Amino acid sequence: MNIVIIGYGSIGKRHARNLRSLGATVRSIDTDEIDNADKILAGAKFDLGLVCTPTNLHLQHILLLAKHGIHFFCEKPLYVKKDRPLLDQIYAYVNSKNLINMVGCNLRFHPVINALKNNVFKGTEQIKIFFGYDLRKWHNDGKHLQLYSANKSMGGGITFDAIHEFDYISYVLGPIERMDITQSRVGEVTVDTEDLVKGYIYIKNGIKVDIHLDYLSEKYQRYFIIDGEITHIDPNNDMYIKEMEYLLNNINNKRYCMNDILEASDLIDCINLGIKK
Repeated sequence: MNIVIIGYGSIGKRHARNLRSLGATVRSIDTDEIDNADKILAGAKFDLGLVCTPTNLHLQHILLLAKHGIHFFCEKPLYVKKDRPLLDQIYAYVNSKNLINMVGCNLRFHPVINALKNNVFKGTEQIKIFFGYDLRKWHNDGKHLQLYSANKSMGGGITFDAIHEFDYISYVLGPIERMDITQSRVGEVTVDTEDLVKGYIYIKNGIKVDIHLDYLSEKYQRYFIIDGEITHIDPNNDMYIKEMEYLLNNINNKRYCMNDILEASDLIDCINLGIKK
């Protein structure tokens, strides 16, 4: 399979390594070539495109792939600020060209989350989920304030940077009824975005989820607590490989993917509605 990756930062490089290990041919388009992306896409036959650029650029780069009839994958989050005209154009191409698409949800491919999905949750009324890690350590190069994560104009902020938590809890428990969450900037690890989120997610099945996300924790922490039992979700590359295997298999077999742009957009809308202003 011939694949193009738009954006070649840390996650773009990870996907490239994993895709090559799966036998794909990968062509990257980074900042030095982005102005020529349209010509590059027109001049080659790509079976799939990955968008791994800063969040504020996701929709325009997805549109570029969709115009050329290329199935696409976009890293999370799909967007932070909803651009209805761009989305409408993308939806039109997706429908007219039957484009298979998916938004990054690698925790759905983690064994801990897979095991959790098989839980019946009988008698469970409340679950706590937690993610925290000092943003200064994410890349450990002293340039954290240049990251999209730290800048509102680039779509940063812990709320959507850690959208995995919102995603996996709805994937496991089912539809969300509503949210009640607050955003704060209490440290100096970002330029102008929130570094702390707290609140509750109310699932339609009656379960209440206590959620905490931050850019502040000294050590990497990702876990959930059910009935007093804590389960950690440790990072690994296998979940990214399984995510790409799933995507490639669906494209080869012409099957639609879970967490397509419609599903991802619905979750973002739900989060935005739940943020206390």
